Amino acid sequence: LFEDWRDKVEYLIELGKERAAAERRIEASLPVGIDMTKVADQPRAVATSVNEFLRVLVEALAIVLAVSFLSLGLHTKPLRVDPGPGLVVLATIPLVLAITMLGMWMLGINLHKISLGALIIALGLLVDDAIIDVENVGRRLRENAKRPASERLPVLEVVYRASTEIRHSVVFATVIVALVFLPLFMLSSVE
Repeated sequence: LFEDWRDKVEYLIELGKERAAAERRIEASLPVGIDMTKVADQPRAVATSVNEFLRVLVEALAIVLAVSFLSLGLHTKPLRVDPGPGLVVLATIPLVLAITMLGMWMLGINLHKISLGALIIALGLLVDDAIIDVENVGRRLRENAKRPASERLPVLEVVYRASTEIRHSVVFATVIVALVFLPLFMLSSVE
């Protein structure tokens, strides 16, 4: 998917350079008083879209990670920041992007402005789900640690139970939000 997209972007940019050279040749041969006016510049629009997507992605990642590390890992007694929960959220980001790209590739969806926006939305939704899960797992682990040693459950069992107890709520909330955006994907004129 990325290779196909990169090839298209490179092709459009190269086409734009060739078109600019052709415009200069044609404009030089036009009679005095006749000027050419560029109405649209597709290569520049593509480059701008890619740059905007990358900028928004980096900003979103920075905000999500800052909030994750502080809100999930900040402890007041004693005052410290536990990087573990933030690292779990950080690990979901490449996973989300890979799964989303795989799904887009399988469905034959190319990268356009609308699909780039969908990537940002998918990233936000699934990172939000990871934050909810990490918070619940952390709470259950703290509760388990307060139990007498003889009643404590194995850590993996606590993690599994904590994740499964909220799974349906998280999945349904994500599906509902995704359904809100579904009509946008049905627009054939938006690319």
